[in-house]
Amino acid sequence: MKKKFFLGLDPGFSDVKYAYRKDEKMEMGKFPSVVAKTKHYAPDLIYYNGDYYYVGSAARLQPNETIQEIRDYASLRKHIPVLVTEVLKRIEIDPEEYDITIATGLSLAHENNSNEFKDTLSNFSVDNKDIKLNVLLLPQGFGAMKTLMNVKETRIYENFGIIDNGFNTLDVLIAINKEVRVDRLRGYEGRGVIGIAEKIKSHIHTMFHRSISIKEAADIMNTGSYKLRGKTHDMTHIVKKMKEEYTKEFMDFLEKNYGNELDKFDVFFFVGGGAYFIDERYADNIKVVKKPEYYNAIGNLLHAEQKR
Repeated sequence: MKKKFFLGLDPGFSDVKYAYRKDEKMEMGKFPSVVAKTKHYAPDLIYYNGDYYYVGSAARLQPNETIQEIRDYASLRKHIPVLVTEVLKRIEIDPEEYDITIATGLSLAHENNSNEFKDTLSNFSVDNKDIKLNVLLLPQGFGAMKTLMNVKETRIYENFGIIDNGFNTLDVLIAINKEVRVDRLRGYEGRGVIGIAEKIKSHIHTMFHRSISIKEAADIMNTGSYKLRGKTHDMTHIVKKMKEEYTKEFMDFLEKNYGNELDKFDVFFFVGGGAYFIDERYADNIKVVKKPEYYNAIGNLLHAEQKR
């Protein structure tokens, strides 16, 4: 009989985040959501649908025409078997030796594709092996709620909102009397921090006459610098200005759509990578959690373990 293994997965449009247990201790990891395909074999590459794939940081170093950016639902679904295989390789879990249960989220903006996405992840062929996984699919943000309700300091609240601010999508959960209101679940396409990356990409093209990927732009957004042919260009001030513009636009959006809840609710929790751009001084009931990018992966793992 195969040993059971549980994985919490959050395949975002910027990074793939994951959580699992090793010797009963929770471990977490992430890598960039980018792949690059080639027809040439190497032992560390992943073979899928007739092509070999680089994944993560190594993929970014390949020729631009081979890079496949994971920036929308279609590209995520197409490459999710490759991304999951990369996770399993990194944590040294062989699907042929383990009965694997994966809990993962899908943005509410893509809820009409839920069955299709689950089917793609449940059964696929990679490296000439047929892989079958037990998949638990949750609305994006539910994993974060699981995590929040598992922490003593945050489970005291009765009425709250969870804003999952990702790279591409924005997902909102509203809880009243500690119960998520399914009628209030919302997902918004293109409302994540991808807007900043798009502006950076355009700036690089104008100033340096270079075409970079959206993931490379995200790196510049995070580091404040652009490296070209061995020279590092300081972009701190430009990136800072773009981030400030995004934050203002985001808070205007929040006021327009959730001003009533901001007025009346105990707290609004911000999770996801975009949470780093939120200013907690905006209101006393705005809380940015620590390591917000991992909250969904952790909660998804907890959900998988509870369903064992």
